[in-house]
Amino acid sequence: MIRTKRILYAATLTLLVTVLAFGASDKKRDWQEGKLIDVSNETYTYGSVVHGTGGTHQGEHITYRIDDGKYIYTAKHSHRRHDKALPVTVNDKIKFAIEKEKVYILDEDGKEHELKFVKKMLKD
Repeated sequence: MIRTKRILYAATLTLLVTVLAFGASDKKRDWQEGKLIDVSNETYTYGSVVHGTGGTHQGEHITYRIDDGKYIYTAKHSHRRHDKALPVTVNDKIKFAIEKEKVYILDEDGKEHELKFVKKMLKD
């Protein structure tokens, strides 16, 4: 009886984990097509030195500007110096989706990347 309950518990747990894993990766996004009009970067320093211990490191804030014809969206992505830049091309088409505080883009390889939403500006 105890063995049967353990097997049932294990099977239920496995099914739940599988459903959650596939459900999270299959999220449907409202993809739009726009033009990547600018990518810029800004170096930042993080970490600290206290009483001669610790250290500082450098990273980059990468800012992306996307034009959908009516609005220009600005989004940021932070990464460390040793990380590779996202494979995207300025002045080329890009697929993107906006969800609350996040902007998702598809790079040239079709891989999805999450960026932080910064602003939405009406074009002149």
